Order: sequence, then structure tokens, then C-alpha cells
Amino acid sequence: MLSVLIIPSISAINGADTLRAGSEGLFVLPLTTDPTSTTVSCAPSTIVGGQSTTCSATVTDANLITPTGTVSFTVTGGTGTIGSSCTIAGGTPGSASCSVTYTPTSGACSFITGSYAGDTAHLPSNSSPFAVGAKCVTFTESAETAQTGQMITVTITATGSPTTLTVYWGDGTVDSGTITTYSHAYSAAGTFMVYVTATYSDGSMVQSTTASKVISACVPSSTAVGDVCFTTNAGQLTNLVAVSQSSLPPNPDPTFMSTTFNYGFFSFEITGITPIGSTVTVTETYLTIPSNAVYWKYDSVANQWIDVTSLVTFSGNVLTLTLMDGGIGDSDGVQNGQISDPGGLGHRDSPPVAAFTFSPASASVGQTVNYDASSSYDPDGTISNYLWTFGDSATGAGVTTTHVYATPNTYTVTLTVTDNAGLIGQNSAQIVVSQGLPGAHVSFFQWSARPQFKKFSITRQGPIEPIQAFAVNDGNKTVWSQVRFVVTADSGVNQVLYTQVVQLTPGQEINGNQDPRFAANFVPTTPGTYFIQATVYYSTSSTQPPVGDPSFITTPPNNVASNSFLVRP
Repeated sequence: MLSVLIIPSISAINGADTLRAGSEGLFVLPLTTDPTSTTVSCAPSTIVGGQSTTCSATVTDANLITPTGTVSFTVTGGTGTIGSSCTIAGGTPGSASCSVTYTPTSGACSFITGSYAGDTAHLPSNSSPFAVGAKCVTFTESAETAQTGQMITVTITATGSPTTLTVYWGDGTVDSGTITTYSHAYSAAGTFMVYVTATYSDGSMVQSTTASKVISACVPSSTAVGDVCFTTNAGQLTNLVAVSQSSLPPNPDPTFMSTTFNYGFFSFEITGITPIGSTVTVTETYLTIPSNAVYWKYDSVANQWIDVTSLVTFSGNVLTLTLMDGGIGDSDGVQNGQISDPGGLGHRDSPPVAAFTFSPASASVGQTVNYDASSSYDPDGTISNYLWTFGDSATGAGVTTTHVYATPNTYTVTLTVTDNAGLIGQNSAQIVVSQGLPGAHVSFFQWSARPQFKKFSITRQGPIEPIQAFAVNDGNKTVWSQVRFVVTADSGVNQVLYTQVVQLTPGQEINGNQDPRFAANFVPTTPGTYFIQATVYYSTSSTQPPVGDPSFITTPPNNVASNSFLVRP
């Protein structure tokens, strides 16, 4: 594969004339701020107190755009005088350098670090410490974190010509020799402290500072939904194995049975816990952690499942599990510096949410009440059963149902829904059932009678102003019903209007705003204030009577209503 780096540039040409020769220049145009790398080296590096050394900083841009600006220097681990900063310059594309003088007060090991401040085209960067002194040792590392089996390389810098360099990897592995580069792959997960020593011909030895290495062990889940990585802050985590739920003993606990373990379970061992009986923290990284997350562990000695969610902290896709040697979560129950137990992350099934509506909002004895639970839902599953109790010892089933009450009272209606995991949700509401009027009767309800527009404009909304009626059959017989409107202008002129004739069963409501059969069209021609007098009629005729038929009668209560509206030009 051929990689091509394209750097935008402008070429400027200055043409020749009778006095000057022509010239041409190339200017590189940075489009973004490039990353940089800064290195520091001091020569000589093996010095004693009062002896000076020149420390040079080099800043490099891989895109060959030469950095500009300053590098500041700091000294740790020793004392002395050093130039605080210098201005980098250089003729090589993509690289610029500068230097300062450092004079230590003693031969103690000093570490020199350079910090590049960046410029308009370059990001800042810091160097690794460079060791200066009679006898000192430091190292850099290729990675601070890795997985088991991945190689980490340590590069050592030492002064004073040591005879032996030794790397202590923190897991019991030690590399020693005269070379300055060593590599190691960890076989166990954990947090390991790494340091280096330098031994000299006179038998003296110096030690570097320590650096921590966080090593994770990763394994595919038994449910094939991705890898899960484990590490621990103490001891060494080994023998990490994905375990299927079917391979573990069943747990009859209802809470456990309603829990879904998306990643299955994992078994591991932590050894080398010191002091014995200590608490360790296991960090587990998942693709995602579900809501309602829980953590269960199986105690193989006690042959029981334990909910250890209280020992877990969740953050994003990472959880930390706190275990104690010999405590909860340790299958042997003995303080022996070792923890072993299978466990797994899961999420509890959320219960369904019961919700319902009913109509009418209040009912009469013998009137049919319609119940609808279609607004119920299950956040993470499906609802498998709907059970109704109507408060009068009667029950029902299904998403929708009906019920007729035989006695006036205030009843508590309860809906119980069950989801596919066996979890239930409930909701209750009260309905008032009245005796109702015996025989045939129709009453106004809600708005009784009203104009569609309280303020009506003949030119804008005209020519028709609908007059609407709202009625209910509150008797116990099916009837025919109509409404008679008398509309009176402020001039005293009346106009009589009728709705259509509609049939209403007991308890049935009719809304003239939604059903045009129960509205009449009034056509005002003169601005002013108009008054509405409405009367609702009913008929028990076996066949539909015509509008205004003598079989129509009206009886209280709630059989008359009034309203008014304003008509504008």
C-alpha cells in the first residue's frame, strides 16, 4: 500500500526586471494543529555536583511542519540551576531544537523534563524524564495498561555506567542483564508495580521510581454478546472462564428468576491477597450495562446463590465489585489470601404498568360501563394477562371489557396486568354509580347547549353559526331525542331551530360538537347579542318520529338550558 502525505502550500514567484533577478518561494500552510513529540537529552549525563551539562530539547512534527515557540524545563529528584526555557529553531523540516545548561548542586540523581508550549499550528507535548547524575536510573514504558498476553516494553536510561540493570515486573518476574530494553507479557490480571534498579562495579545500587501497570484479562461471554474484561487492584486474577447459566444450579428465588443475565456468568480466582483477609476490588468492563442492573454470585461451598448488588458500583459500562477474602463472595469462606467464586451481571425485569380508562365517567344502575386497558404497557416485555375486579365481587378479563352495576354505590375498580416474566402491575380508580331515573328520560350534561363560536363574525366565520347540544339518556329505556333551540336577538326577534331526531340507549351520551345530528345551523344577518333557550325532548315511540312530533315530551331535571353569544360584522 502506498501512503501519500499531501501538505497544502502556496508557491510565490517574483518576476525579474532590469534591476533585480527573479525569485520563487514555497510556503507550507497548516490547516489544523498537529500533534508533536518532545524529547530531552543531556550531555554529559554522568556528572557530579557543580559540573554543568547541556540539556537539549527537540520538538518533532511528523507532518514536516516545523514547530516554533518555547520549551520550558523542570528538574525533579535533585537540586541545581537550569535555564527556565529556550526558543526552538531548526532548519530541518518538521523538527526544531534548543538547549539550556543545568548545574546540579550534588551528584544526586536529577530528572530533566521538557514541556513544549505549542504554537498556532502545533499542540503542546511533554518529554519523558531524562536522568542526570553520578548514579541514577529511570525508564519509559510502551504502555501503562494492557491485556494478559500482550507485550509491554521497558526502556532504561542510567548514568554512571552500571554493570547490571534489573527490571521488577511486579508479578514475581525479574529480568536482569546489561541491555537497556526488556519486554514482558503478563499471564494474570491485576495492578502491578514496576521498577528498575542499576547496580555498579563498587557494589552500590540505585532504584527508579515505580510505575503501575493495570493488566486486564478478557474472555468472550457464554452468551456470545461480546468480550468482558476483568482486573483487580490487589493480588493476581487468573483462571477467568465464561460460565453458562445452565451449567450452574438453579435458583428458585423469584427475584433471580425474573433476572436476565445478558452476558452469562464468569468464574475467576484471585490469589496472592496480602494481608490475608483483605478487601479487593474487581473491575469489570462490559459492552454495556443494562438498567436495573444486579449482580449475583454462586457460593459453591454453601451451595446457594447470593445477591451481592450492594457490593457493586456501576459507572457507564464499568462495574466495580468489592470482595473480601473469607467474606461474602468468597466460595471457600476462609481468610487464606485467595478468592474464588462464579458470578454474573444481570438486570431485573421491570414490572408492567397498568393503566385504563372507562366511560361514562359516572354511571346509573343498569347502564353499561366500558373499560379499556390498551394504554397499559411493559417496559421490557409483553403483557400476557389482564384481570379486572369491578368492586362488586364481579371480575372481567381482556384488554377491553364491559360491566353493568345493579346497585348504586361508589366502586373501586382494579386492573391487574401480568407480563411475560410473571411480574404484575396494578392500578385502581373509583366510579360512582347512581340509581338513575326510572323509566324514560333525557337530560342535558356537560355544556348543555352552546354556540360553536362565543364571538361570531359574519364575514370571517359566517354565514353559519352551529348551535350545539349535549345530552345523555339517564333513564332506563331506549328513546328518541331532539333539542329545540329558540334564538332571540337583542331586537326581540326569535328564530326556532331543531336538531335531528336521534335514538339513545340507556346511558348513551351525544355530543353536538362531535355529532352534527345534535346541532342546528343558525344564520345571523345582523350584529348584536343573541340568546339561546334550549329544551331537550324524548319520545318512547316504537318508530322514529318526525321533528316536532307530539310524542316528544320534556321533563325535569336538567331538561332546559340557556346561553348567549355575540355577533359581529
